[in-house]
Amino acid sequence: MHVRVWWSGLAGALLAALAPVAVAAIPAPTLQPPDRADATQALSGWFRSGWWLGSDCMQVAPPLVIGHRPAAHYPWRPPRGDAAFSTDRANALVTAGLLTKQGATYYLTAAGRDDLARPDGLAFCTGYLQLGRVVSVSPVFHDTNVTQPLAKVTYTYAITGVPGWAHDPAVQLRFQSLAEELQGGWHKCTVQFIHGSAGWRVDTPVFAPCLPRNRG
Repeated sequence: MHVRVWWSGLAGALLAALAPVAVAAIPAPTLQPPDRADATQALSGWFRSGWWLGSDCMQVAPPLVIGHRPAAHYPWRPPRGDAAFSTDRANALVTAGLLTKQGATYYLTAAGRDDLARPDGLAFCTGYLQLGRVVSVSPVFHDTNVTQPLAKVTYTYAITGVPGWAHDPAVQLRFQSLAEELQGGWHKCTVQFIHGSAGWRVDTPVFAPCLPRNRG
């Protein structure tokens, strides 16, 4: 009887000693937003990457271009469904000396050829982006429509190398966003960054350095 109790107690003690030791869970490190140096590097690469319709310059074109590049080249006729809008813009570029018009067809001038953003497209360069500085970076946040973490980065930029024709009143009347961008000085903009396997990168798919609603 005493032997059985002794053996039972010994077995219990051995099992308790051999039981796995509970280890406190180590919390995963909190994801930090991009620091200003990383944000600056990402923005600089974004500016150089040709995100603006396949070129590294700001651009204007007669048609309202959707996608990465105009699917046409000069000589060019405005499409039927967009004729009035495109014709007004193209006529402004005629006034500026970039195009000539014969009937309903537009042809490049020598000056226009020099300022084409791409030799196989319709758009003209209106200047190049110069990154100023990163002003602020938001905390990391999440959106119900996006699985990856996000952050907002606010920065300043200016436009350099603006050709003289871009200041023509006829051009600025028909390309109003251009008139806003060429007001001079530094502009402030906020864009979205997204975190993926390669780290933080610019996620704002815009065809301008800053959508009007994001400009400070």
